[in-house]
Amino acid sequence: MARSGVLVLLVVSLAACSQRMTTTSATQAAGGGLEGTAWNAVEVSGTTVTVDATVADRRPHLVFATEGRVSGSDGCNRLTGRYTVTGANGVSFGEMASTRMACPGSDELAQQFLAALKGTSHWNVVKDRLEISGATGKALAVFERRP
Repeated sequence: MARSGVLVLLVVSLAACSQRMTTTSATQAAGGGLEGTAWNAVEVSGTTVTVDATVADRRPHLVFATEGRVSGSDGCNRLTGRYTVTGANGVSFGEMASTRMACPGSDELAQQFLAALKGTSHWNVVKDRLEISGATGKALAVFERRP
């Protein structure tokens, strides 16, 4: 009798853990949080991002880590800094440290990407795309999930 009680408790506990993991994964997949997600920019300041496929990791991207850390690339230089989430969909980026490589032809994109991060006040996931926007609600950059 005691064994069957323990077995039932174990099965119920495992089912609860499984449900919790499924819910968390589903919430993150639906854009329930930025932490632990990674995104490739597909549009910055209303312009489609084109990438030189011959140069590894030149696509502007963001990786949201734990404890408010963010890293990525502006299309030329590697970035690292902090982000703060406020409320349901508020987000802001702190000063970003970056490398200072010369990347002919990508300076404008890099400047626009950094300006978008600086002007960001909100985020939203629409159709599995992350949109960061400013105070007016206009999208400053659009991202797709990074494989």
